[in-house]
Amino acid sequence: MTLALYHNDMSSCAQKVRLMLAEKGLEWESRHLDLRAGEHQKEWYVKLNPRAVVPSEQLFGEHLARRAAGHHPAVGQQHHPVGVLAGQ
Repeated sequence: MTLALYHNDMSSCAQKVRLMLAEKGLEWESRHLDLRAGEHQKEWYVKLNPRAVVPSEQLFGEHLARRAAGHHPAVGQQHHPVGVLAGQ
C-alpha cells in the first residue's frame, strides 16, 4: 500500500504529518510542492484538494484532504485506511 503525501518543507502542518508517519514506521511517497512558485494553486492540484493547501494525502488513488490545526484526521479512525495502516 502506498501513501502519497503532497507537502512542503515550510509547512508546519506537513511536518506534523511527516513526524506521525515516521513514528508509526509507515512508508510513504513524497510529492513535494513548491509553494513559493504557487504549485499548490495549479489546476491539477486544486482538483485533488479544492482548498489548495498542504499537506494532503492520497491512498489507493483516493485523495484525503487534510484538516488544518495540526490534527491528522485519519489517525485513530479504524474505518479509515490510514487509521488501519497506522495500527489504530
